[in-house]
Amino acid sequence: MNEESFRFVISLLAPDRVGILQEITAAVADMGGNIDGMSQTVIHGYFTVILTASFQKNYSQDEIREAIHNRFEPGTASVVTQPWKEPTAQVSRKSSGRYIFTLTEKTGRGF
Repeated sequence: MNEESFRFVISLLAPDRVGILQEITAAVADMGGNIDGMSQTVIHGYFTVILTASFQKNYSQDEIREAIHNRFEPGTASVVTQPWKEPTAQVSRKSSGRYIFTLTEKTGRGF
């Protein structure tokens, strides 16, 4: 979008089901927004997504959160919004060694 746009970071957590992304993108599109980037995953039946979206109008965080919440049944989704800010520090990409993370399941106890 152009330099007159307003950018937000939006995160959602909800029980996984068909159509979640459609609901989020419809809410953003209905507000005249454009999704700039997105990352999503499902863990143990919960869907989570973090995205950045740009809007032509300077909506409040509450307006964006409410527009997305209205697409879900009450109490089923958690939505967090915040204005996007340019990162101030670069993450160091130096290699400090290799680590291995291992999980094992004990019978009857889960992880």
